[in-house]
Amino acid sequence: PCPMGRRTEEVMLSLSHMGRPSAALPGSAPGLPGELGFCCRPMPCICGCCGPKIKRWQGCGACWAIVYCVACLAAWLGHHSLIFPSWAVEAQDSQGFTFDFDSEYGRGRKGVVQKQPFNDILTTDETPVVFFGGNGMELYATQDLADIMLLSLGGLGGLPQSYASYSTSYPGYPPNSGWPSRSSITQDGVALFDLALANMTNPAYPGLQRVIVGGWSLGCAAALQVASQRPELVAGVLLLSPWSTLAEETGAFVGGLGSVLLWPVSWAMGLDPWDSLAAVASLPADVPVAILSPQDDTMIPHSQHRAVFEASNAHRRVLIPVPDAGHRSWGAMATALKTPGMEDPSGSTAWQWAKDVCERLPRCGALTSAFV
Repeated sequence: PCPMGRRTEEVMLSLSHMGRPSAALPGSAPGLPGELGFCCRPMPCICGCCGPKIKRWQGCGACWAIVYCVACLAAWLGHHSLIFPSWAVEAQDSQGFTFDFDSEYGRGRKGVVQKQPFNDILTTDETPVVFFGGNGMELYATQDLADIMLLSLGGLGGLPQSYASYSTSYPGYPPNSGWPSRSSITQDGVALFDLALANMTNPAYPGLQRVIVGGWSLGCAAALQVASQRPELVAGVLLLSPWSTLAEETGAFVGGLGSVLLWPVSWAMGLDPWDSLAAVASLPADVPVAILSPQDDTMIPHSQHRAVFEASNAHRRVLIPVPDAGHRSWGAMATALKTPGMEDPSGSTAWQWAKDVCERLPRCGALTSAFV
């Protein structure tokens, strides 16, 4: 028996006692006049359009389930398109020497290498560094950002003046094909990491060859994922405006009301987690970590920069606040990096971080950077 139908029958029975009888209809309870309640009337099972008939309340539940699944899919696709806006990225003019390399994700990935200071001649006397660009950058834009930071690194704490900058585009960004995700970006990044290390290895310098990794914004998350795959081969980590987790960054971006409205579908947006806290915590304690933290960053608040700093177990971890600087204030971050006396809350300086990085390199006379 349907409670809604029973209630309708009771009301109609009361009316009949008042001299207003109602005719019994098929489907009413035995011995009682009335009809089935609205929620218990039969309807086609596919949102009332077609299919076998079921009770209306069952059909409504199925419709809501379909609507929820569609909403989750839309939220995931929308979130992915904002994190990886490859559809809005245009290829810039070619710079440096372009090459192909293969990764576990795909073959024929495009990369570019350029020496800094600008010099077409690359030797094996350089030490690799891997840097990852933001979500709106392809390989040449990433290389431009790499050049800005490399000029600040030169000579800092005994680091060499000469670099060789490697970069590549994320999957789906021109000229590379594919679908950008944590897995595909990490696979391409590890392949470039290995390639840069192999290209710059010089038998004249004995000892374990290592790579400096770094990045900006999304690139920080990518850099930490790659570093966590090659922890013993990392000389140091340099991060510009890192997020703690993608879920935290999304919450900060949409605000409090947006987080409440998106809460029912928030799990769908976290299917591809980018957990920088876990990644930085997994690195060996002897890997120096430096974080540049713009204090006016509205995209990734400086509280998340500090969270990454606190999650690190590094003996030498440096958090350098950059006052009056926003998310894209690269010049201000470069200036803060190369200021030897710039103190951070931990009492360390960028110069001390660079000195520790230099000590982990088998040769500190030349430094290469591979920027993704």
